[in-house]
Amino acid sequence: SHISDIWPANVLFDRVDRALEDGFIDDEERQELFDILQKISGLEQLKENRSSGLPLDDPQPKIKFSGHLFCVTGKFAYGPRAEVEKLIIERGGNLASNVTKNLDYLVIGVFSSRDWISSTYGRKIEKAVEYRDSGTGLKIISEDHFINSVFAS
Repeated sequence: SHISDIWPANVLFDRVDRALEDGFIDDEERQELFDILQKISGLEQLKENRSSGLPLDDPQPKIKFSGHLFCVTGKFAYGPRAEVEKLIIERGGNLASNVTKNLDYLVIGVFSSRDWISSTYGRKIEKAVEYRDSGTGLKIISEDHFINSVFAS
């Protein structure tokens, strides 16, 4: 219970609580719990060493670049982190090296970083989830959504 309020355990605890409301876990709930466990552990993506999709905003938000503050984490399929940061700056966005309460967007690269505390997420993601869930307005977005937004504008 000491981790039930900390991401990613809080996601699992919440879903288990809802599944047990009627005292029975049906096949659909069992599959959903299994999917959550795979996302948390990274087992669904183990061969590709990908970052977790669990903390992403769902649905992914419309991205506003000009005057907004971005932080990036992970490794990017698009290219080096500096290239991703260049895309942000070229569109009028600002960069932060760490997650703060003033952050508008955390962009998570497709691939995990060996520097992360887990194989599928790191401290920036943990902190971003905490801030987002406390109502700061921070959005957590995938590299794919970010790149699609860049080239759609």
